[in-house]
Amino acid sequence: MKLKASVIICSRNRAAQLGTCLDSIHEDEMLATAAELVLIDNGSTDDTHQIMEQHADRARYPVLVRQEPDAGLSRARNAGLDAATGDLLLFTDDDCYLDPGYIPLAVKIFESEEFDFGGGQAVLYEERDAFVGYNLFEHRRTLEPGRFIPAGTIQGSSMIFRRRVVEEIGYFDCMLGAGTPFPCEDIDYVARASFAGFTGGQFPELIVRHDHGRRTARDYENILRSYDHGRGAYYAKNILEGRLSFLFHWPRRSFEPERSLTNEFRSACRYVMMRVRG
Repeated sequence: MKLKASVIICSRNRAAQLGTCLDSIHEDEMLATAAELVLIDNGSTDDTHQIMEQHADRARYPVLVRQEPDAGLSRARNAGLDAATGDLLLFTDDDCYLDPGYIPLAVKIFESEEFDFGGGQAVLYEERDAFVGYNLFEHRRTLEPGRFIPAGTIQGSSMIFRRRVVEEIGYFDCMLGAGTPFPCEDIDYVARASFAGFTGGQFPELIVRHDHGRRTARDYENILRSYDHGRGAYYAKNILEGRLSFLFHWPRRSFEPERSLTNEFRSACRYVMMRVRG
């Protein structure tokens, strides 16, 4: 079955980098697959929206530019879901660059195989950047429905869903994601898809280059702490919703530094309190 792809990119105040990201969307690949590009400006105060409009004006493939004034990556991703018209929804981030062939490869995988969602590798764009924000694996892996999925298995920089998954599980959780204390909206959405009965996959042939630009020790510590907070909320949410495999697997992650686990538990408590308060 021929699938129409929607490539969705959300951005907030990252005008300096967004142009390079958009340049990595190869026009011939978009035209060959009849794909569309969906750009969401998440309340930017710099030139982000202008760059999006300029790209739309010169592109030979369909580009939809929308605004989501309320800050928060989940809100922006949800605006992307509303705007997209494709059967296959491909998310990447505004500090990532797609490798050549990414879009047709993704379409081919989902046209020829029975995966409902999945993601590829995220490799560092700059070798001198801190070794964070990556997702490396050599072999394809099937994610069976209803199984425990560790945080980071599929990341928002390379995240793909069939339309039927979105129709079944709905929007991203606006309590989670960049702009909240809990940056884990991507893996939360993946887990929801899995526990709704959908089959996922990790595809090493799909590669994005993550240009996160963090190089100092402070940058490194800050991003690790942020990941800890996201994991804590992710595990807490799933335990609260009765997915007891998360209760079993979380304490078994003894390879994590003690500080990381402490941050996770604190974040989990904070998430529970915020959820109770509404």
